[in-house]
Amino acid sequence: MAGKTKMLTVAVNADYARTLDDLIARSKLYSSRSEFIKDSIRKNYVELIKDNPSLLALHESAQALAAIARSRGWNGRKPTKAQRNKWAKEYMKEKGWVYE
Repeated sequence: MAGKTKMLTVAVNADYARTLDDLIARSKLYSSRSEFIKDSIRKNYVELIKDNPSLLALHESAQALAAIARSRGWNGRKPTKAQRNKWAKEYMKEKGWVYE
């Protein structure tokens, strides 16, 4: 899954964080707490998608829709105010409404 990243902040009990840090240091499976959290999120995401057919269908539909949007020139950003105004004027002209 590629694309923009989003920062997530997680608040946990201090004892839980210390225990987690200790386990990560002892196991040497992860280099940091962040790496552990990212891997956990990925694994849980895969499990949720795999076990729920409707979520899988939703995920696949969203990917297909995103591909269509990108093929039509969408860059993933919200339209600017100038673009929205331009589209509104074009729509009003198309409908035959006067816009001054």
